[in-house]
Amino acid sequence: MDDYLSKPFTTAQRDAVLTRWLPQRGSDAHSPPAPVSLATESTEDSEESAILEEFQLAQIRALHWEGSPNPLTRVIQLYLENAPRQIEALCAAIVAADAPQIRAAAHALKSASTTLGAMVMATTCQSLETIGRENCLENAVAVFADLEQIFAQTCGALTALPEAHKLSLASA
Repeated sequence: MDDYLSKPFTTAQRDAVLTRWLPQRGSDAHSPPAPVSLATESTEDSEESAILEEFQLAQIRALHWEGSPNPLTRVIQLYLENAPRQIEALCAAIVAADAPQIRAAAHALKSASTTLGAMVMATTCQSLETIGRENCLENAVAVFADLEQIFAQTCGALTALPEAHKLSLASA
């Protein structure tokens, strides 16, 4: 491997790596279309803003090319589909007092939450990941209870985003 880009990364960092490694184009005829403007309506209330970090959402929005599916819509859909299963796995690990599985499940959920800018969720997952890593399970149930409340708030904030309005949220 000749280059490495750790997550989370900005579009500028990604573009710098791609520029270094991709061959230069001979003409603009084959250039991809310009990204869609990042301008979005500021309809989020302060609670949603505290739950979701707009910078991360903007990074995903910046990947949207005119005429292509919106990547943020897909990321929201995947999160709303997969996070409940990850939370169930985390709950089962806590009930079983399985510290390595608590760490692994919390880490996976933390990564998914960070990608979407759900930083309160990610921080709580980090606490559970540390609990699992240190095999110090006394506070696991209390932190998990907090996580469930934060997850409900996170889902509410995500479904309030304009990109989520295209989803069939019957399963969420």
